[in-house]
Amino acid sequence: NEGLADKRIVIDFKRDSITVKRSRGEPPPGGFTTLPITLMRDRLLTVDVTIGRVKAKAIIDTGAPDTLGNLALLEALKRSLKDEPDTDIIGVTLDVERGKRVRVPTIALQNIRVRGATMTLGDVYIWQHWRMTREPAIMLGMDVLGVLDQVIIDYRTRQLHLRTTS
Repeated sequence: NEGLADKRIVIDFKRDSITVKRSRGEPPPGGFTTLPITLMRDRLLTVDVTIGRVKAKAIIDTGAPDTLGNLALLEALKRSLKDEPDTDIIGVTLDVERGKRVRVPTIALQNIRVRGATMTLGDVYIWQHWRMTREPAIMLGMDVLGVLDQVIIDYRTRQLHLRTTS
């Protein structure tokens, strides 16, 4: 993230392409939903989301294949989740931790809805490292981001632009 402060990343899932270019602060083309990005510790890109009725911080992680939630989110969603067996979570260091793989209520990114998503919820070390254990939080991976048509991350304007046809 350090070298991206003035960049705009366009991820086009329909054309299977990623483009990195200098941001000129231009607005997205028509049909996009724009969310403000907050840069947290370690330059994490976060946006506000709602999962069912639970408000959460979402880290945009284009390098993660799967979406991961913290224990605060699990606790907040407990009434609406079915009890599922534990599963392994394998991090980038190949450490293995345990979590619950569950189907979650609709994830809302403003007017964009992602239905039928499955994520792993657990007390993994990264949440402690980022100091994100008290409030509901998720790390949005490519399993959720990939259902969109296009994602634009504009570091200069600190905006996330999303487009979907559904």
